[in-house]
Amino acid sequence: MADILKQVVVPDLANPISSSQRTDSTRTKCMLFGGNFWTGSTDQGLRDGFRETGWLVQDVDYGYIVGGPVQSRLSKVVSRVSFRARIRDYHRRLIEDCESLKPDVLFTVKGWSLTPELLARFKGMGTKIICFYPDFHFNHQGIDVQSLKQFDMFVSSKSFHMAYLTELGMGDRAHFVPHGYCSAAHLPLSREIREQDYDADIGYIGNHSPAKQRWLVGLKHAAPELDIKIMGHRWESELSGADRDLVKAGIPMSLRYSDAIQKARINVAVHLGRTAGSGEWEDLVSTRSFEIPACGGFMLHVDNPEIREYFTPGREIDVFSTVEELADKCRFYLHRPELRREMIGRAYQRCVPAYSYARRAAEISDLIEHAFPLGPKASTETDQRGIAIREF
Repeated sequence: MADILKQVVVPDLANPISSSQRTDSTRTKCMLFGGNFWTGSTDQGLRDGFRETGWLVQDVDYGYIVGGPVQSRLSKVVSRVSFRARIRDYHRRLIEDCESLKPDVLFTVKGWSLTPELLARFKGMGTKIICFYPDFHFNHQGIDVQSLKQFDMFVSSKSFHMAYLTELGMGDRAHFVPHGYCSAAHLPLSREIREQDYDADIGYIGNHSPAKQRWLVGLKHAAPELDIKIMGHRWESELSGADRDLVKAGIPMSLRYSDAIQKARINVAVHLGRTAGSGEWEDLVSTRSFEIPACGGFMLHVDNPEIREYFTPGREIDVFSTVEELADKCRFYLHRPELRREMIGRAYQRCVPAYSYARRAAEISDLIEHAFPLGPKASTETDQRGIAIREF
C-alpha cells in the first residue's frame, strides 16, 4: 500500500484561495477534520469534543470514502487501481471543502495519506494544518515523516515523542496530550453487575502481538484455574494447541466492546510491545488505559510511571510487573468482589469525564487558540433539553 500512496497525485482543482481572501472577523471558528469516524474511534471522540468546545466541524471520513485495501490476489491489479482512485477522491474532497469553507484549521489524526505537496496546498489557502498522533511509532503505511514536518502543530499522545520531534526541528510546535476514551461508546451499560452476570474471570480485547501473547499465555500457564477470555484479530492464527481455547469468537466494537469489558471480572491492560519499526519505544498507556475504567471495568495494568499519573494503584486500579505478580493479583482480586466494586467506582470517578476525548479536544483547542489568531468563540449555552444554543 505504501507504493500506492506514493503514486497518488493531488487532484488538479482550482487555484487555492490565499489567506488574504479568507479574513472574516465575525465568523465562528471552523475546522475541517479528515479522519476515520467509526463509533468509539479517537477521531470520533475528538471531533465530537471540538464541537462541544464551540468549533464548527466539517468531517471528511476516509474510512467511508477509501475503505480498506482489497486483499484478494485474483483482483490485485484492479484493487490497486481502485484504491489509488479512492485516495484521490478523499484528497479531492478535502481540497473542495477547504476551498469552499475556508476553515481556520485542517485537523487530522495520524495524517494518513497526506503528502507534503498536499499539505503545502492547504497551507497556501491560509489554513493551519494540525495533526494528532495517537500511535507510539511512525513506521506505518500511509504515514510520511516528511509530511509530519509540514504541520503547523503536531500533538502526540506519547510523552516520549517530544525529544524525537525536537530533533526533527518540530520542538516549537510539538505538544503532548494523552489518550482518552470516546464518550459515545465507552460507558457502563449496566448500573450494577452481579456475580452471575460476569462471563469471564479475566478479559482482554485487542489485536495479537508477541508481547501480549507472553503476558496472557503466561498468565494461563501460571494460573490454569482462571477463566481467561481473549478477543481480537490474529489470536487464533498465532496460538496453537490448548492455548487457542483462550480465544473467543468475534471482535466486539462500540457498545459491545463496553459490555464485554464490564462483564469481565478483571480486565488486563497490556500493550503492543516493541516492534521492528519502533526502536526503543513502546506504549506506556493506550486508549484502553482509559476505556476500561470509563466502561465500568476493573483494570490490572502493566506498571510504569505514566499510568501512576492517571490512577492510584491499590485504590482505583492495580498494577503488575511480572507474569507471576499478574497471576497473584488476579487470584487476590477474584476473591474480593466488594473491593473490586469499590475500586471500579473510584476509577470511574477519576476517569469520567476528566480523561474523555472531549476534554482532550478542549486541551488541543486551547493550544490552537494560543498559537494562532482565530475567529470569535460561539456561545454553547444549552436549552432545557440540554441541546446547545449558538449565540453570536
